[in-house]
Amino acid sequence: APLRKYINQFLLLVHPDLFHGKTEIENTNQESLKKLNIILEELDKLANGSSHTELPRRATIEFYLKPSHPSQTNLKKISRKFELPDA
Repeated sequence: APLRKYINQFLLLVHPDLFHGKTEIENTNQESLKKLNIILEELDKLANGSSHTELPRRATIEFYLKPSHPSQTNLKKISRKFELPDA
């Protein structure tokens, strides 16, 4: 439950609907949210004792962040690579 609080705060910065009319940015954030949801769901399965997971071995997620001020025109982009060690 505590993780959900942080995810909700994060969504307030990156949700695709915040970038209406900026198709490339909306698509980037939408695809990265999909990847992030898959990773979180699979990690949750592992945490709950599941031996079967479809956790991606590698993933790159990129997000554009909502401007902190309405007059701000430059969007900040964050990118993170996740890679599981080989078994």
